[in-house]
Amino acid sequence: MDTTTVRVKRSTRDLLARYGDDQDKTADEVILAGLVALEREGVRKRAEYDAARLSRDPAYLADVADVQAALGA
Repeated sequence: MDTTTVRVKRSTRDLLARYGDDQDKTADEVILAGLVALEREGVRKRAEYDAARLSRDPAYLADVADVQAALGA
């Protein structure tokens, strides 16, 4: 396995170690889980932004109404 040394503040290192100990995870597992969570949060925020933007788009709303009418909704 390849490794990389990353410099972090002592407080970050301590938090990483404490969380890893509490969850019985290695530093690598803790960092990976955090990055995956950040990625999911980014996807969620983009979807939320797109939904809000589309809900204000008259052309999109007209298309939705047309589809609903065609489906008999």
